[in-house]
Amino acid sequence: MKKKSNTYIMLSLLIGMICLATRAVAQDKQHPFLCFKDTRLGVRFETNIGNGSKFETNDANLKLKEMHNANLLLELEGVIAKSKRAESAIVLGAGGSRISIANDYIAPMYSFTTNQDIDGDTYTREYHDLKMCQKSFGYSFTMSLAFRERLRLYKDFGLYADLGMNGMMLTSMKMDDMYGDANVKGRYGQYGDIVLDGAWGNNGFGMTYLRNANTTKDIKVNSFVPVPFVRLGLDWKFSTKIKSGWITLGATYQSAMDDLLKYNENNGVTDADNAIVYNTMNGTESKENVRSVLGSYSKSRLRGIMINFGVYLFF
Repeated sequence: MKKKSNTYIMLSLLIGMICLATRAVAQDKQHPFLCFKDTRLGVRFETNIGNGSKFETNDANLKLKEMHNANLLLELEGVIAKSKRAESAIVLGAGGSRISIANDYIAPMYSFTTNQDIDGDTYTREYHDLKMCQKSFGYSFTMSLAFRERLRLYKDFGLYADLGMNGMMLTSMKMDDMYGDANVKGRYGQYGDIVLDGAWGNNGFGMTYLRNANTTKDIKVNSFVPVPFVRLGLDWKFSTKIKSGWITLGATYQSAMDDLLKYNENNGVTDADNAIVYNTMNGTESKENVRSVLGSYSKSRLRGIMINFGVYLFF
């Protein structure tokens, strides 16, 4: 079903491109700039409503708390067909996107086997009542292509519709903040399954606060994410002594065709090499370490409604 939906979106874009190109060829009166009848330069800002995403994970302990996506684009609009009440245009855009993600990781007990012991013994490290929040943010260079239809409704007011695609490139993300706590215990099966807690005083057992833990910056993202969108809105034509243009306000529905984040495959086995929270020893010094939980998402697609605002000037 998802593949069919993506195919439909791409087919719609192709049909729209062919139709608008056909109309452009039919025009005989051309604007001197890039053969457009009219040109406008604008700035558009859009931001999502709600989580604006489709994230899925097989880890029941992981919950998406908040996801925010915002775009700021410089756009060039070129009119290729125009009548008294309607016009068709191509819109090229370039700018940036900011993505911020907040996650909660809450587990009654999180454990794995390790040999990071002050005496070199192998044991099971148990994090009881683990509660952790991670916040991450990132930026992406974004290119945009859209086909626009405009209809004059009344005097200086109109309706516009866009069909297009954003291409997110050079995306990078890092962990911004992390805090949490857990009660850590060590279970030694080779010594009669004895369990050591904070009273033992070594290996960092007992109540552990993760605010000051080392963070491993291993957030991996896909290098290119195509994001088709449909946009509807209203515009108002304004005029000044120097310039005239449009002010636009509308809503955008976007649905990414690929995941934002790369999934960390661990074959269902948790050890010190892939544990989200783990411990290291340096002599007698015990140190907690935290990895990003974002690699646990098997699906991480930008999807949902965005509101947008734009200002365009004629030239």
